Amino acid sequence: MPGTRNIQIPVDLFNKITCFFEYVKLANYSFPDAYGLQKILLELQKKQRSINLHNNYTKMKQAKDDEQRRLAYSDYLKVKRGGSG
Repeated sequence: MPGTRNIQIPVDLFNKITCFFEYVKLANYSFPDAYGLQKILLELQKKQRSINLHNNYTKMKQAKDDEQRRLAYSDYLKVKRGGSG
C-alpha cells in the first residue's frame, strides 16, 4: 500500500491492538523481524502518548477553577516528561 494515509479506528480497538502488541513483547514470542513488530509497538505507543497529551491539554483548558487547572497541568507534565498519564 503506497503512500502514507491516515485512517480512523475506534479508541477501544486502538487500545486492544496496543495491548496485544505489548503482550506479544512481554511474552517474548519469536516472530521474524520482517513483520517489524517492535516498530509497530513503538509507533502505537507514540500515538498513545500523543492522545494522552492532547486529552490532558484539553482537561487543562476546560478546567473550571485554579485547582482543577493545576491538577490537569500536573498530569499533562507527567505525560510530556515520559510518564504514562
